[in-house]
Amino acid sequence: MTQFIVIDYYYHAVIMLSCTGTLTKERENRRLADEQEILS
Repeated sequence: MTQFIVIDYYYHAVIMLSCTGTLTKERENRRLADEQEILS
């Protein structure tokens, strides 16, 4: 039972990390695109 809780917690942590990672990457890409537009 304890093992299941640990796996469940780990699973949620991975999902949260991948979601925030994707969001951060998109925000970074958008920021870089904006900077390139300003430069060009």
